[in-house]
Amino acid sequence: MINILEEIYYGNWRPDESIKSIDPNYKSINRKISSCMESFKKKLSETEFEQIEELFDLAGQSSAMHSIRRQRSCMDLEKVPC
Repeated sequence: MINILEEIYYGNWRPDESIKSIDPNYKSINRKISSCMESFKKKLSETEFEQIEELFDLAGQSSAMHSIRRQRSCMDLEKVPC
């Protein structure tokens, strides 16, 4: 049986990647990002491209953490009596 926590820890499963945006511009933005990444892959060395991918991963992780912190702070505010 697969241990979900282990899968998340080792980066094999990322729940935030399965979330679909309701933003109407989501698909066009995704296409632009993919196009830029293909362009970078052709223009940059393998090492430089890997650094760009790493940067995107870090930005994604940072965004996910920011979202989690925002949700937690909202939950904390709900506990405060008005």
